[in-house]
Amino acid sequence: MTSIELQKLLNSPDRSGEVHLPQGEFEGPFVIEKPCKVIGNETTLWSGRGAVLTVKASEVSLEHLRAEITNSSLTGPDSIAISSLTGDTAFSDVEIIGGISGIEGEEQPWGVPKNIDLGKIPPERECSFVMELITPAAAELISTFHDISVYPERLEPGENRVTLTVQPIRSGSYIYGELLLRSKVTRRIYLSGVSAEGAAFEDGRTVFKADPSAMAAEAEAMSRAAEEEIIYPDIIDIPPASSQMYKPEEAAEEPPEEKQELHSLYIIERGMHIMLECAEAEIELVYDNKDFPMDVDAFAFMTDKHGMVTQNDRFVFFGNDRSFCGGVKYLNAPDKKAMYINFNVLPLDIAGIDIAYSIYENPGGLDFSDLKNPAVRINLSDGKTLIYQLEKPLNAGTVVGAAISYTNSRWELSPLGMIYPKGLADLCGNYGLKIN
Repeated sequence: MTSIELQKLLNSPDRSGEVHLPQGEFEGPFVIEKPCKVIGNETTLWSGRGAVLTVKASEVSLEHLRAEITNSSLTGPDSIAISSLTGDTAFSDVEIIGGISGIEGEEQPWGVPKNIDLGKIPPERECSFVMELITPAAAELISTFHDISVYPERLEPGENRVTLTVQPIRSGSYIYGELLLRSKVTRRIYLSGVSAEGAAFEDGRTVFKADPSAMAAEAEAMSRAAEEEIIYPDIIDIPPASSQMYKPEEAAEEPPEEKQELHSLYIIERGMHIMLECAEAEIELVYDNKDFPMDVDAFAFMTDKHGMVTQNDRFVFFGNDRSFCGGVKYLNAPDKKAMYINFNVLPLDIAGIDIAYSIYENPGGLDFSDLKNPAVRINLSDGKTLIYQLEKPLNAGTVVGAAISYTNSRWELSPLGMIYPKGLADLCGNYGLKIN
């Protein structure tokens, strides 16, 4: 279904006043102009600039969907995921990435972070941190980590001092996941960190403190915008500006061995464009439930400027574990399935590399929603590790995890995490490939 067809659904509730949205991701903006109940099927509505969804009618309820602004650098009206012009919109199991306007208690700025980096912490001991949050409405704070707890779990309007406690973890373990902040809608806070021998640490360190003056300035900007007639512009994608150029390093013949030293860890999000300044990358899907009963295999599509795979060897997977040029190789071991990319030896006509994952031979009908905390981990040869936590809904057996493209004489990585309900064979068809 296209975004235009989805807007037509919103324009035409059924006789019971309901609109049932299909599963998948759809680029907005969208508008609701009739009273109705909109029921998502783990549906994501997104846009590079707000508002993603504008509700103009009274007696509208939204259920089981997500509205997302993919450009996290925006503020004010441009950062609004959902705008309610009537103020009576009801929500049930709705997640927003961005702001919300028109809903009492929700539309004021929230003094909560999107990401928190705990840094390096000592292993095998309990560690505590402090977050000083400001919430305009009451909310519940939930940790999705088994080894991390928060107190208090109930936040009241105003200033809240929250203690975050990390239970003893092994040396060299990465921390990545999320906290859920639930009021009328759900917001996410992404956490990252790593345990390291000899790490200097003091309990009670403040890892986030809300800035009241910045919140007041944002509230004033929103108030001024509310007094004007807002015309939302067309969606645009604004990549981060950079004048740096890609400088290749000396090529290596074989995939890099797993390194023991700790990398600098970064949590990345969909919509980002990350410039790669290194020669090599290791890309792997990781998840917590190692007893998952099915194989999750990786696939690399090496494409030309038209997005097509023009040679069979440029489709790298368990049946063809390396491209002829040696630039992309697949390690398909029982305990590790990773793609290795050497940018220095890629042919000049390669304009992109898409990395996908699929549950192979799946008679039980399992999908990526059955994986616990799935994430794409990218280890770069310049010492950086990037983590992209796959965001639900993930009710499909095939996911495109990340895209790497050659743009303006440099390689860039964009995390995607886009489900492909039609399956691997149909996805391959998009690249000009036919598989049985």
